[in-house]
Amino acid sequence: MKYFVFIILLFLINKVSYSNSFSFDFRGYIEQEKMILGKKGELINFKTKGTWSDSLGNYGRGRCQGSGLLENKNKIITDILYFCEFEDQEYEKFWTRGSRTGSQQQAGIGTNTYIDAEGKYKEYIEVECIYAISYIKDSFHAKNKCEIK
Repeated sequence: MKYFVFIILLFLINKVSYSNSFSFDFRGYIEQEKMILGKKGELINFKTKGTWSDSLGNYGRGRCQGSGLLENKNKIITDILYFCEFEDQEYEKFWTRGSRTGSQQQAGIGTNTYIDAEGKYKEYIEVECIYAISYIKDSFHAKNKCEIK
Protein backbone atom coordinates (compact mmCIF):
# COMPACT_ATOMS: atom_id res chain seq x y z
CA MET A 1 0.00 0.00 0.00
CA LYS A 2 2.84 2.39 0.85
CA TYR A 3 4.38 1.82 -2.60
CA PHE A 4 1.04 2.36 -4.31
CA VAL A 5 0.61 5.78 -2.64
CA PHE A 6 4.21 6.69 -3.54
CA ILE A 7 3.67 5.78 -7.20
CA ILE A 8 0.43 7.81 -7.35
CA LEU A 9 2.17 10.84 -5.79
CA LEU A 10 5.10 10.49 -8.19
CA PHE A 11 2.68 10.37 -11.14
CA LEU A 12 0.82 13.49 -9.95
CA ILE A 13 4.05 15.46 -9.38
CA ASN A 14 5.30 14.44 -12.82
CA LYS A 15 1.98 15.46 -14.42
CA VAL A 16 2.04 18.90 -12.75
CA SER A 17 5.69 19.56 -13.65
CA TYR A 18 5.02 18.87 -17.35
CA SER A 19 1.84 20.94 -17.53
CA ASN A 20 1.08 22.79 -20.77
CA SER A 21 0.11 26.00 -19.02
CA PHE A 22 1.62 28.57 -16.71
CA SER A 23 0.56 31.75 -14.97
CA PHE A 24 2.24 35.14 -14.99
CA ASP A 25 1.60 38.05 -12.60
CA PHE A 26 2.68 41.63 -13.32
CA ARG A 27 2.11 44.54 -10.96
CA GLY A 28 3.39 48.07 -10.71
CA TYR A 29 2.60 51.68 -11.52
CA ILE A 30 1.08 53.43 -14.51
CA GLU A 31 1.53 56.95 -15.89
CA GLN A 32 -1.17 58.27 -18.23
CA GLU A 33 -1.44 61.20 -20.59
CA LYS A 34 -4.89 61.97 -22.01
CA MET A 35 -6.14 63.88 -25.06
CA ILE A 36 -9.82 64.84 -25.21
CA LEU A 37 -11.34 63.96 -28.59
CA GLY A 38 -14.28 66.34 -28.43
CA LYS A 39 -17.54 64.62 -27.57
CA LYS A 40 -16.27 61.28 -28.89
CA GLY A 41 -14.00 60.32 -25.98
CA GLU A 42 -10.38 60.32 -24.89
CA LEU A 43 -7.10 59.01 -26.27
CA ILE A 44 -5.02 57.60 -23.42
CA ASN A 45 -1.27 57.08 -23.83
CA PHE A 46 0.31 55.15 -20.99
CA LYS A 47 3.55 53.72 -19.63
CA THR A 48 3.84 51.10 -16.93
CA LYS A 49 6.74 49.84 -14.81
CA GLY A 50 6.69 47.01 -12.35
CA THR A 51 7.78 43.57 -11.25
CA TRP A 52 6.60 40.15 -12.37
CA SER A 53 6.74 36.49 -11.39
CA ASP A 54 5.51 33.30 -13.02
CA SER A 55 4.45 29.85 -11.86
CA LEU A 56 7.70 28.40 -13.23
CA GLY A 57 9.82 30.21 -10.63
CA ASN A 58 10.98 33.12 -12.77
CA TYR A 59 10.76 36.76 -11.71
CA GLY A 60 12.02 40.14 -12.80
CA ARG A 61 11.08 43.61 -13.93
CA GLY A 62 9.01 44.87 -16.83
CA ARG A 63 7.74 47.92 -18.62
CA CYS A 64 4.97 48.55 -21.14
CA GLN A 65 3.89 51.34 -23.44
CA GLY A 66 0.66 51.76 -25.34
CA SER A 67 -2.51 53.67 -26.03
CA GLY A 68 -6.25 53.22 -25.88
CA LEU A 69 -9.53 54.90 -26.75
CA LEU A 70 -12.09 55.57 -24.05
CA GLU A 71 -15.64 56.19 -25.30
CA ASN A 72 -17.34 59.11 -23.52
CA LYS A 73 -20.88 57.76 -23.69
CA ASN A 74 -20.43 54.57 -21.61
CA LYS A 75 -16.86 54.99 -20.33
CA ILE A 76 -15.96 51.79 -22.20
CA ILE A 77 -12.51 51.06 -23.63
CA THR A 78 -13.04 50.63 -27.37
CA ASP A 79 -9.44 49.68 -28.13
CA ILE A 80 -6.13 49.29 -26.24
CA LEU A 81 -2.88 48.20 -27.87
CA TYR A 82 0.42 47.98 -25.99
CA PHE A 83 3.87 46.39 -26.06
CA CYS A 84 5.94 45.21 -23.09
CA GLU A 85 9.54 44.28 -22.39
CA PHE A 86 10.35 41.93 -19.51
CA GLU A 87 13.73 40.94 -18.04
CA ASP A 88 14.20 38.06 -15.61
CA GLN A 89 16.59 37.27 -12.76
CA GLU A 90 19.12 35.85 -15.28
CA TYR A 91 18.88 38.97 -17.51
CA GLU A 92 17.02 37.11 -20.27
CA LYS A 93 14.33 39.15 -22.00
CA PHE A 94 11.00 38.60 -23.71
CA TRP A 95 8.55 40.95 -25.40
CA THR A 96 4.75 40.84 -25.58
CA ARG A 97 1.95 42.51 -27.50
CA GLY A 98 -1.31 43.04 -25.65
CA SER A 99 -4.79 44.23 -26.46
CA ARG A 100 -8.10 44.80 -24.72
CA THR A 101 -11.44 46.04 -25.94
CA GLY A 102 -15.02 46.45 -24.75
CA SER A 103 -14.39 46.79 -21.01
CA GLN A 104 -14.33 49.36 -18.26
CA GLN A 105 -11.18 51.45 -17.84
CA GLN A 106 -10.60 50.38 -14.20
CA ALA A 107 -10.67 46.62 -14.89
CA GLY A 108 -10.92 44.23 -17.79
CA ILE A 109 -9.87 41.11 -19.66
CA GLY A 110 -7.64 40.94 -22.73
CA THR A 111 -4.95 38.97 -24.55
CA ASN A 112 -1.19 39.13 -24.32
CA THR A 113 1.05 37.37 -26.90
CA TYR A 114 4.78 36.63 -26.73
CA ILE A 115 6.25 38.24 -29.88
CA ASP A 116 10.00 37.77 -29.31
CA ALA A 117 12.29 36.27 -26.69
CA GLU A 118 15.77 35.29 -25.61
CA GLY A 119 17.05 32.07 -24.05
CA LYS A 120 14.52 29.89 -22.26
CA TYR A 121 11.61 32.10 -23.35
CA LYS A 122 12.05 31.39 -27.09
CA GLU A 123 9.68 28.42 -26.81
CA TYR A 124 6.90 30.85 -25.82
CA ILE A 125 7.01 32.95 -29.00
CA GLU A 126 3.43 33.13 -30.37
CA VAL A 127 1.95 31.78 -27.11
CA GLU A 128 -1.22 33.73 -26.34
CA CYS A 129 -2.23 34.46 -22.76
CA ILE A 130 -5.54 35.63 -21.36
CA TYR A 131 -5.18 38.31 -18.70
CA ALA A 132 -7.30 40.14 -16.18
CA ILE A 133 -6.21 43.56 -14.95
CA SER A 134 -7.40 45.96 -12.28
CA TYR A 135 -6.25 49.40 -11.16
CA ILE A 136 -6.14 51.26 -7.87
CA LYS A 137 -5.31 54.92 -8.53
CA ASP A 138 -1.87 54.83 -10.23
CA SER A 139 -1.11 51.14 -9.54
CA PHE A 140 -2.17 47.99 -11.41
CA HIS A 141 -2.22 44.22 -10.97
CA ALA A 142 -2.47 41.86 -13.95
CA LYS A 143 -2.82 38.06 -13.87
CA ASN A 144 -2.08 36.08 -17.04
CA LYS A 145 -2.96 32.45 -17.82
CA CYS A 146 -0.92 31.07 -20.73
CA GLU A 147 -1.52 27.84 -22.65
CA ILE A 148 1.36 26.23 -24.55
CA LYS A 149 0.13 24.47 -27.68
